[in-house]
Amino acid sequence: SEDFQAAAAGGLGLVLRELDDQRVMVARALPDGAGAQAGIAAGWEVVSIDGVAVGDAISAIVPYTAPFSTPHNLRLEQVRFLLRGEEGARRLVEFRKPDGTVEALTLTLRFDADGFFASAFSQEDDDSSGLPVRYSVLDSGYAKIDITSFSDDLPLTVALWERALLQAKADEVRGIILDIRQNGGGSGFLGDQLPAYFFDQDYVIGNRAEYSALRDSFVVNPLLEERFILPDPALRYDGEVVVLISPDCASACESFAYAMTVNDRAVIIGHYPTAGLGGSVVPIAMPDGTEFYYTNSRSLGADGEINIEGKGVAPTLRVPMTEEVLFSGRDVLLETAVDYLRGGLSANVPEQGQSAPDAAAQAITIGQTVSGTVTPDAPARYTLTTAAATRLDIVATGEGATERGLVVRVLRPDTLGVLSENYALPGEPTRAGFRALAFPANLTVIIEVASAAPTVSGTYTLTITEVK
Repeated sequence: SEDFQAAAAGGLGLVLRELDDQRVMVARALPDGAGAQAGIAAGWEVVSIDGVAVGDAISAIVPYTAPFSTPHNLRLEQVRFLLRGEEGARRLVEFRKPDGTVEALTLTLRFDADGFFASAFSQEDDDSSGLPVRYSVLDSGYAKIDITSFSDDLPLTVALWERALLQAKADEVRGIILDIRQNGGGSGFLGDQLPAYFFDQDYVIGNRAEYSALRDSFVVNPLLEERFILPDPALRYDGEVVVLISPDCASACESFAYAMTVNDRAVIIGHYPTAGLGGSVVPIAMPDGTEFYYTNSRSLGADGEINIEGKGVAPTLRVPMTEEVLFSGRDVLLETAVDYLRGGLSANVPEQGQSAPDAAAQAITIGQTVSGTVTPDAPARYTLTTAAATRLDIVATGEGATERGLVVRVLRPDTLGVLSENYALPGEPTRAGFRALAFPANLTVIIEVASAAPTVSGTYTLTITEVK
C-alpha cells in the first residue's frame, strides 16, 4: 500500500534476529541488498543505530504490521522493522564483526521488498502438493505429520488426517512429530477435535465467555462446554507425540496445540510461544468492500481461565535462540523433537553446565525484595513456595554492568530443570523476568537470577509481588 511505501519500503536487504542474550545478529545478507553491497555479512552483530543502543532502538519501533496480541510477536516484528524506513533515509549503524572489531557505517535505505519478505519469521511452504495434511517417515523412524492449515476443505482435512494416523500405525512408527509451525488457523472444530485421536477419554477442552450487556460481565454457558469427540478406537494413536510450534501458529492452530497439552499428552517444542489469538471473531462489512473484524468471545481452558489470548501456548520444552542455533543451517526444533523421542532430552531441558540441585538456596517470599550479585559462573537462587494459586510479577532489575544482561529462570527444585525463563521484559529493557506468571497452590520452585552473557557480572534487585 501507499502507507507501506512511505513507512517501511526502504531497507538494506538484511535479515535480523535477536538472540536470547539480547544480541541482534545479521542472519542473512541478501546478495543484491544495500547491506551486502556495503560489505555486511551474516554473523555481524548490530550494536547501535544512529547512536542509540540496539535494545532501546528495538523497543522504540512501532511495526507497520501492528498490533499484536503477545509481547514476543511484537518484539519479533520490532526487530524485523529495525533497519527499515522510507526510501532514501540514512542510518548510522554500528556493527561488531565476528573477529570482535567494531565498524560504523552510514547506509542509505532503498526499495527492499525482498528483504521485507525474507525477514518474516514464517517462510513460504515449499511443498507443491497444496494439501493441508502431509505424512512422511523420517530416517530416524519417527513419523512427521505437517498440518499447514485448518482453513482448507473440512472433510478433506479429516480424511487426510485419519489416513496419516492409520499409516503411522501400519508403519509401526516409534512416535509422531506434529509440525504446526506454519498454520495460521481456520476451523475451530478441527483445532479442537483432531487432537481427540490421541485420547481415550472425552476430556473437557474448555469453553468460551461472551460479554453480556445485561449483566455487564462475561458469561459462560455450561451447555457450550467443549469436549473431545472420540473417534473409532481403530483410528486412535497411543504412542508418543511431540508438537512443533512457532509464533506463526495462530487461532485454531493454537487450539490444537492447547488441546495436546491436556493430561500432558504431548511435549510442545518451540523457540517462542504461539501467536496468542484465542478468541472468536466477527466480521463487519465496511465501505469500499473492506471488512473489520472484532473479537466477540474469550477462549477458556477447562479451568475457566483464559488459555490462549494474550500469551499463546508456551513450549513445554523450549529451545533457546542462540548464535549456534541461528547459524546451524539445520531444523533444530525437528532435531530436538527426535532427540526427545529417543530419550535424549527431558521435557524440561536443563541449561548447559547446570549444577546439581541447590539445597542452600535462600528462601524468598511473595512481597519480598532482595539484592545480590551474579557472575557468569555463579547465578543466584531463591526457594519460593506458593500457599495458594496466584499470579506473580518476578522482576530482576540490573544495575550498571548487569543493566541489560540478566535472565530469570523458574527451576524445578529437585533437578533444576528449567520450567520457564525470560530475558528483557517488553518495554523494560533493563529488567528481566515475568509479569503475571501463573502458579498453582502448594508449589515449590527455585527462582534463579543469572548472567545472560559470558561478559556480564554485577548487582541486581529481585522483587516478587502478587498480581491482584
